[in-house]
Amino acid sequence: MIDIGFWELAVIGVIALIVVGPEKMPGFARKAGHYIGKIKSFINNFTQEIQDELDLDEIKDAKKDLKQFKNDINQKN
Repeated sequence: MIDIGFWELAVIGVIALIVVGPEKMPGFARKAGHYIGKIKSFINNFTQEIQDELDLDEIKDAKKDLKQFKNDINQKN
């Protein structure tokens, strides 16, 4: 992930304050926070979907291995 420290955030904040201006800064910060929240939510949902797919693949592999094990046992008897 991206590693941003205090000083990087401070520099970004000062630049934003200069560019946007002090009277528009609260609205800008609110919008930025909203969009960052949406991005985090999207990333979390995407990560969860990928994890669910990987879990499903593991279950399919385990089921396949179990059938193979069952067939091996039946062939020995």
